[in-house]
Amino acid sequence: MSKTLPQFAATPGSAFRVGQQLFEVLVSESGSCEMQTWEVRTVRGGYVTAIQRNAWTWVKLSTKHGDWGWAKNIDVIWRKTWKQNQNPDVSRTKKAAWKSILKARLSYVEPEAAQKARATARRKYKQND
Repeated sequence: MSKTLPQFAATPGSAFRVGQQLFEVLVSESGSCEMQTWEVRTVRGGYVTAIQRNAWTWVKLSTKHGDWGWAKNIDVIWRKTWKQNQNPDVSRTKKAAWKSILKARLSYVEPEAAQKARATARRKYKQND
């Protein structure tokens, strides 16, 4: 008996909260997959802004203390902005992010690379059960 995968549930725009973590899986041309973490920074004026959490955006603020926080100037390449009533290309859970790769049309990579990416996504999806 085969296990059926649950339907993908889109994130409604009104459900975003400041501090909420979102996930996105990127597929390279070689077929390797990388999970990226985004955090909702602001929700105002009908727009949601999320910032990718990495070594350039989440930095140590003081040399004497162990406090970490957002960098003062975050470049536009680390930000995403969308209207609240639209569904962004990020997922609420890691499992949903891996599922989005299983359902995506990976037409921008070679068929062998797409097959490798789907195999990785399938394995990661099952690990998050």
